[in-house]
Amino acid sequence: MNALRPDDSMIISTAELYARLGGERHAGIFARGATLMRTWWLRFNERRRMQRDLPTFPDEMLEDFGLTRDEAKALSTRPFWKA
Repeated sequence: MNALRPDDSMIISTAELYARLGGERHAGIFARGATLMRTWWLRFNERRRMQRDLPTFPDEMLEDFGLTRDEAKALSTRPFWKA
C-alpha cells in the first residue's frame, strides 16, 4: 500500500507523516526514505506555489492571513532557505 495517495492533501503534519511511515510495517528503510523524500518534495512544491501566488491574492484574503499587500510582496521574493 502506498503511504501517500494522489487525493491526499499536499501539506500534512509531522505527526501524520510519522504515523504514515510507521504504519508500513513491512516497508524497509528505503521505502520509508522514499516516502519521506516524496512528502518533503510535495510540501516544498506547495509552499513554492503559495509563495508565487501570494501577491495575486485579493486584499480580503491577505487580511485573513494578517498580511498587507507590501508584506505579501516581500514574502513572495524571499528565498526558500529563509522561510
